Order: sequence, then structure tokens, then C-alpha cells
Amino acid sequence: MWSVGVYDLGLTTEEWGRLTPREFRALCERWKQDQKRQDGRVALIAALIANANRDPKRRSKPYQVDDFMPKERKKQTAEQMRDTVKVLHAAFGGKGKRVKT
Repeated sequence: MWSVGVYDLGLTTEEWGRLTPREFRALCERWKQDQKRQDGRVALIAALIANANRDPKRRSKPYQVDDFMPKERKKQTAEQMRDTVKVLHAAFGGKGKRVKT
């Protein structure tokens, strides 16, 4: 948490130390919103450049800003996480005892 406050939010160690958990969370949420806004600006420029150089014969639809935006990762359920761990365990040759879930 300290590294996020100091590096990403630009706080001093003293400023970070005086924040309540609620204040820290609010600043982190605001930082995420700002990152999304900045990503949108870059995506707009990328879409404009791609559309200006697009071959209409090869692609009928113009590019949209969303085509260049990072995709948000969906949160996994506990069952999905367990299934992923099982697959990775088997893929890496795991032979340990089966743990009941």
C-alpha cells in the first residue's frame, strides 16, 4: 500500500502515513479513473490514425475508440480460481495429495 501511495499517487511517506484507509481508497479510485481517462485519449488518437490509414477494401467498419482500450479483467469466482489451480497443478506435473474442497 505504501508503494502505491508514494509511487503512483505521488505522496510523501508522511502524507501517506496521515491518510485514513477511506481516504487512501478514495485516492486510489480517483487515480484509476484518471488512468482510464488517459487511456481513452490515447485510444482516440490510435483510432484516428488507424482510420486515416485504413484500407476500406479490407475492413468495412471504421475502428472505434473501444477497439484500442484495455480490456477490463472480470473477477473470478472461488470455483473458477480452484479450477485454474487444478489445471496449472496438472500442467506442471503435480502429483500431490488431493485436497478436499
